[in-house]
Amino acid sequence: SSLSPCIFCGGKKERGRYGEEEEKLDMSNCVPDTRRSIMLFDPEGPFIQQWNKAFLICSVVALSLDPLFLYIPIVDGTQNCLDVDHNLANVLCVLRSFADILYVFHIFINFRTMILVPASSRVIGRSKYIDKPQRVAKRYLMSYFIIDVLAALPLPQFGVLIIRLNMVGPNSFTKETLIKYIIFYQYVPRVIQASLFYRKVTKDSVFFIEKAWAGAAFNFFLYVLASHVIGALWYFFAIESELRCWHIACKRQTCNSNSLGQGLKASTFHAEILFADFIGAIGLVLLALLIGNMQACSNLSLRMEEMKEKRLEAEDLMSHFSLPKPLREQVRRHNEYKWEKTRGFELDPFLNDLPTNLRTEIRRHLCLPSLKRVPLFNAMDEHLLYAMCDRLKAVIYTEGSYLLREGDPAHEMLFITHGRLVCGRNGFFNEGILTAGDFCGKELLTWARDPKSQQRPFSTRTVKALTDVQGFTLVVDDLLFITSQFGQHDFRYYSKQWRTWAACFIQAAWWKHCKRNAQERAPHLN
Repeated sequence: SSLSPCIFCGGKKERGRYGEEEEKLDMSNCVPDTRRSIMLFDPEGPFIQQWNKAFLICSVVALSLDPLFLYIPIVDGTQNCLDVDHNLANVLCVLRSFADILYVFHIFINFRTMILVPASSRVIGRSKYIDKPQRVAKRYLMSYFIIDVLAALPLPQFGVLIIRLNMVGPNSFTKETLIKYIIFYQYVPRVIQASLFYRKVTKDSVFFIEKAWAGAAFNFFLYVLASHVIGALWYFFAIESELRCWHIACKRQTCNSNSLGQGLKASTFHAEILFADFIGAIGLVLLALLIGNMQACSNLSLRMEEMKEKRLEAEDLMSHFSLPKPLREQVRRHNEYKWEKTRGFELDPFLNDLPTNLRTEIRRHLCLPSLKRVPLFNAMDEHLLYAMCDRLKAVIYTEGSYLLREGDPAHEMLFITHGRLVCGRNGFFNEGILTAGDFCGKELLTWARDPKSQQRPFSTRTVKALTDVQGFTLVVDDLLFITSQFGQHDFRYYSKQWRTWAACFIQAAWWKHCKRNAQERAPHLN
């Protein structure tokens, strides 16, 4: 291979054996020495997936630490005075500091993680990630940065320090009640941060979906956490009520004191009445959430049982036909990838139960935005796109799958919306990469323009998926209808193979022109 300088950045590009210029892995010369490239994490990579699950568990456990700070004030029964549990305070400060370090590291991870562009606003042919560090930082600063910072502040440790510095004096009780407000004002952003992060993790990861015990344990822990918070508040309000009764007793008045585990009525103190109302309301909310989660888990369990039955059926069929191990692994990866994308919901059975008009409207709503993001389809008439929506079929291919093999009959065209494929012929010079916005199966296109022969054409290339691929397929009968409405030159313009051929012919003509000019100037130079 030969090296040619990059005219844009002064770096190096390597000319491969098929005539394509491929960037070398070391592209540090493309940026100034003062600004080295910043490594960003893939949000769908294994590191971020594992970190998200670990941080979600740590954040929920950290939520159970803050209510424990309300147990720090204690009543010394022998001397009838307010005191502090120093051992509990020391342990909680250490554990809370460790949790704050994890929150700070999570903020750093968010600044270094690429942002996944939503499918509704994704442009075919461009990256599905926001991979510029400046844009990633700007998006994060404008979204959840404030909540993450508020959740990471060491406010409870600061409150414990204030209590210890004001143990003696007439204002000691006021200082100790300060921790109640500190815990409350920081617990709210922590709960918001944990709930938003839980939605993100359950949406991006299938761990809590495939593992029924994980989802059940997590939801059960949330109910235990709610009881833990209410118990801590009850204890702290009991301390306040007892101290308030001491003050009233000093004025020779009576009071009504409640304690944990007794069925006494609430006193006339407004905060205690509001807390009793809060307990009743939170009980109703938790009951409603429990019913909703049970229904969701029931529906999910049914889909998981169907998925397991399909997997067992597939394993039995593969064993019955004695399929080789590599082929079995491809089938398993395809089923897992399909489950990850669809979560067990099949669109075709759902549409078949609907009337024709609703079925057409739903297909247009689902397929039309994706079709318009493909450059080839964007040039078509809108009425033709409507007709294509009823004919295109969404497909999924896993990494390493062969879509077409050289010499096999071509049976469909594939329009890529996501992923990368490699196509070419053995020993030929124009092997290339197909990405989102490209299509393959041009042999069918040429045949469909003039289908005099009843025999379908054979594929002239081998197409293999380099990554997980999503796209739309168009079978032969539907292709005949599309080609009758659309010009062949438009298909050739958007075809990667035809454009590669055109570039090769232009280069060959240019070299012949330069060689002819050099031969004509040679006699004059002599």
